[in-house]
Amino acid sequence: MSEELDSELVEFKVILDSVWHNEPPKYQVLLDGELIEFGEVVEKEESGDEKVITFSKDLIEGDHVLQIRLVDKQNRHTPVDENGNILADQLLNIKQIEIDEIELDYLFYQLGKYHKQTATEFVYEEEPLPESYKNLGWNGEWRLNFTVPTYIWFLENL
Repeated sequence: MSEELDSELVEFKVILDSVWHNEPPKYQVLLDGELIEFGEVVEKEESGDEKVITFSKDLIEGDHVLQIRLVDKQNRHTPVDENGNILADQLLNIKQIEIDEIELDYLFYQLGKYHKQTATEFVYEEEPLPESYKNLGWNGEWRLNFTVPTYIWFLENL
């Protein structure tokens, strides 16, 4: 006799913008390793434009991870002068994350972790960077671990 696990429909909103000079940054949004959306963020921070990605997933109770990746950044996206000073750059900015219409704010900054990509595509460093980066300038993956039911996760982390 199998036991059925409870599930919950969880709504997500991911708000991104970017900094770029020659090509917009490429991104991927994943949930538990499943690709949800990919593309380019042409919306620039300086203009106040934002790319809004919304989706819903039926998730079973337990641990889950939201992943946002900066992919395919090349040296040409960050030119430097003869002294090594950066002249221009390409950045993917995570502006806000909402789960079930609740802006994460504090949780977004405290619980999200950024893992730089190693030389191998889609292999990431085990240890996150010590600071909670929301402006992704290296190929890598920002992760937010959360649990379902989400309302309990919110209460436990406030």
